[in-house]
Amino acid sequence: MLGKIAKKLRILGFDTIYISSNTNDREILDLLLKTKRILLTSDKELFYRSKRYKCHSIILNKNTEIENLITIFSNLQIKVIDTLLSCHRCSICNNKLEIIEDINLLKNKIYQTVIKNNNEFYKCKRCNKLYWHGSHIKNIILLIERINKML
Repeated sequence: MLGKIAKKLRILGFDTIYISSNTNDREILDLLLKTKRILLTSDKELFYRSKRYKCHSIILNKNTEIENLITIFSNLQIKVIDTLLSCHRCSICNNKLEIIEDINLLKNKIYQTVIKNNNEFYKCKRCNKLYWHGSHIKNIILLIERINKML
């Protein structure tokens, strides 16, 4: 249910693990205790259990994705989200992205029009997914601007 939010947080540069709903609460709590991560959940029972274990947790129970993102950033006392997206992460596997210096390496991997229309490309070292600043980034920047006005 929170997979889309996890993906957006990664795009915004936040180190984010998404755990599927079929993982039991004990495993999630063990991971939180071991890694000192923040739990984002819409599961009230898991939220209250995590609080008993003194884990940092945020309950997400708003109607819209943007309201839940505002809840997260407000809780973390984040006042502004960077629209430069300077700390890129893979939206699939959460690994940091590296800039591709040699565009010639992309010639057989993506359309030539994409190469012509963009000057920065990124690659995930772990899953090899390629990224560039396409129209989806414009939508993300608009989302960030909306969030920043509400923070």
